[in-house]
Amino acid sequence: MAKKAKSRQKQLGSYLDFDERVEKHKALRKFKLEVSLTNHLSHSVIHLEDLSIGYDPDHPLLTSITLDLRAGLRIALTGPHGCGKTTL
Repeated sequence: MAKKAKSRQKQLGSYLDFDERVEKHKALRKFKLEVSLTNHLSHSVIHLEDLSIGYDPDHPLLTSITLDLRAGLRIALTGPHGCGKTTL
């Protein structure tokens, strides 16, 4: 029993040290988001022009997205696993 407890203690120690060995993610770039106030109501809820998204600037998941979502519409984002649906 003592041998098993020492083994578990050693394993726990390696888990605690693991966090120090993991390389932390660094932000690749910053982005600017401009929100303008308006005195009139618009039917457009979200408007995107020429948007590219992804984790690697040299290999974006999605490029040149132009989208205008209007109030009251229902949309569906479909595509294969890993193509950027959730990121969008």
